[in-house]
Amino acid sequence: VHSPLFVPESVQEVSKACESLCRWVQAVHEFCSMQHHLVVKQQLEVQVREAQNQLLLAEKHKKEIHHLFEDA
Repeated sequence: VHSPLFVPESVQEVSKACESLCRWVQAVHEFCSMQHHLVVKQQLEVQVREAQNQLLLAEKHKKEIHHLFEDA
């Protein structure tokens, strides 16, 4: 699909149907590529939220320990 030889316009004079099919293939390829990037982004967002939650728990634990030592 990324080949410089894969140009829908090059077959336009021979077959309009083939040109349309080439454009459809390019569109499906672009859609799948975008979907892949979206899934990766969503997975990274989940990892960020999990890391933020772990950080909040660690900060809470740190405060609890700090208070225990202050009271001792």
